[in-house]
Amino acid sequence: MRRFLLPVLAPVLAIAALGLSSCISLLPKTDPVQMYRFGYDAGLLEAAPAARQGVPVALSLGPVVFPPGSAGDGIMTVENNEIAYVEKARWAAGARELFTEAVQAGYARSGGNVRLEPRGRSAAAYRLDVAVRGFETRYVRGKPVVVVGLDARLSRQSDRTVVATKYITREVPIRRNDMSMTVEGYNLAVTQAVDDLIGFSQETLSPMAPPPTPFTEMPKDGKQKVEGL
Repeated sequence: MRRFLLPVLAPVLAIAALGLSSCISLLPKTDPVQMYRFGYDAGLLEAAPAARQGVPVALSLGPVVFPPGSAGDGIMTVENNEIAYVEKARWAAGARELFTEAVQAGYARSGGNVRLEPRGRSAAAYRLDVAVRGFETRYVRGKPVVVVGLDARLSRQSDRTVVATKYITREVPIRRNDMSMTVEGYNLAVTQAVDDLIGFSQETLSPMAPPPTPFTEMPKDGKQKVEGL
């Protein structure tokens, strides 16, 4: 019986293999997408940020607001009134998420007295709100320029009073239309903007910090002096 089955099975297997190969060939072919990221890099600053010493000031960071068009992983470009996204290139995560991480990293490495409070807003005396207004590559006369612009607002949490606001903008021209150079421009623009943000919060909040508790020196005999005795 086996010798009669073999001739029958051979064509069947051949047809099945041909069908499978045709199915595989029908799968769409897509080119790989290159992923990039940006962040805070203190090494890009011309001078190290001046660390203000004094009484620590706890600051909570509110949710960073981003324009809908540039909040995701698409790398947005603007020329005149036309908006487009870089083909076959994406951010490794949403731009809003990466920018929030850059702000957190900048404050953690600043060494100043104003620090982001990791325990949440209830443990901080002040709140920082950041609304990014521009985050794109603009083409000015055909030349790319990375633009980062944001509104910063500091408020006192006890009564929700706004104590200071500032608009911060940074522009980094790119030598030529190259994606690697453009990403380097984003790293520099973001680092400079975050550094400006840190400086703004330190200049504003340091004078508002409560004075340090005075230290009472103990007498040499170890007994505290009582007035009137």
